[in-house]
Amino acid sequence: ALTADPSFTVARAYLGEAYLTLGDRQKAASELAEIESRCGRSCADYAELAAHIDAYDQRPAGSAEKG
Repeated sequence: ALTADPSFTVARAYLGEAYLTLGDRQKAASELAEIESRCGRSCADYAELAAHIDAYDQRPAGSAEKG
């Protein structure tokens, strides 16, 4: 989807969530930055992924991510 449309922020939000599931917060944050550059902080996709990253950051140390 992103090859066809790099500005498809919905796909970027889902990709960021997938990275969190894999434990890769840095890649999730990279997708969040891409979303911000394409639609700003006020778009729903930014808010959704930002909330998932925040929840990821708040989980107890050593806990496994559960989808």
